This record gives sequence, C-alpha cells and structure tokens, in this order.
Amino acid sequence: MHRRTMMAGLTACLAVTGFLAGSALLAARADAGERSWNRTGTVTGPRGGTATWQRSGSCDGGTCARSGTVTGPAGKTVTRDATVTRDANGWQRDVTATGPNGGTWTREGQGSCSGGSCTFGGTVTGPRGNTGTYSGASGPSQ
Repeated sequence: MHRRTMMAGLTACLAVTGFLAGSALLAARADAGERSWNRTGTVTGPRGGTATWQRSGSCDGGTCARSGTVTGPAGKTVTRDATVTRDANGWQRDVTATGPNGGTWTREGQGSCSGGSCTFGGTVTGPRGNTGTYSGASGPSQ
C-alpha cells in the first residue's frame, strides 16, 4: 500500500471516529446549558507520517455546534462543521465536510431514544450530488 493512501485512510478513519464520538457527546450535552471547548492533537502513523487535528465546539439552549480540521502528513486538510439540536422528540444532526480538493459532502439525520434503545437515520450527499441513506439502532437488545 502506498504511504499516501495509507495516511489518507488513517486520517479518514480518525476523522470518522472523532465524528462519531463527537456526535454522541453533542447529543448528550445539547441540553446541558452553555459550554464550550477546544482540543488539538497529533497522531503519528507506523511510518512516521504525522497528522494534526483541531476541534472546537459549544452548546447552548438545546443546540451544540462543532468545528474541526484534520491535516495529513502531505499538508492536505479536511474541515468539518456539525450541529446537533435536541428536543423532547429526539435530535436532529447536520454535518458538512470539505475535502482537500474542495469536494463537499453533507449528512443530515435524526434520531430518538426510548426505553434504553435509540434509533437513527438520515441521508448523505456526496460532492457529485449522489445521495444515500443510513439507519441504525443501539441499546441493550441490539
């Protein structure tokens, strides 16, 4: 596997992992009142290539917002902005990410929890306008 391909995959994996963890945090914190945070870090791959990341976010009045960047070892950057709004019926999540070549994808979705189980779903639109759907569930019986 080429070094660039491997580091791009590592960067994408880190971005997705961070997104998933951050989405859960945003949904849980959306009604926690005014809060803000900033985080930065670096990760070094098995061949010494380094990627850096930066995240910031805030929550207020049932809505959390998050922004971040990941810059890979070749200097290419991916940015991502997300909001999660929580109400009595569940949550709504909107994400926009822009790749190093200017391509943008969006993810819009909603979810709800009841009795210890959660369901979620939505749509993803890629940089060429192609769309797809996703759905899932989590909880003790899943």
